[in-house]
Amino acid sequence: MIGGAAAIVRAGERAKTLQEAALAHITEDINDMKSEMKEFRNAIRDISNQKVQIDFLLQSYNELRHDQGFIVRRRSVDNAEGQ
Repeated sequence: MIGGAAAIVRAGERAKTLQEAALAHITEDINDMKSEMKEFRNAIRDISNQKVQIDFLLQSYNELRHDQGFIVRRRSVDNAEGQ
């Protein structure tokens, strides 16, 4: 029976090391997923900022096209003397 008990103890130790290895692997995978999600979040934020900028530019373009935009005419020296 002593040999059988030793085998059970060894099997238990192997199971424990397998659990620890699996836990370490899963922890590493979760950390990798966290970093990938952070990169994904940054990419989505950048795309959102670009969309806001494009919408603003399109609005400005449409206002200028329909003569509703604000345009400041620069006065040159020649133009100022003529008036």
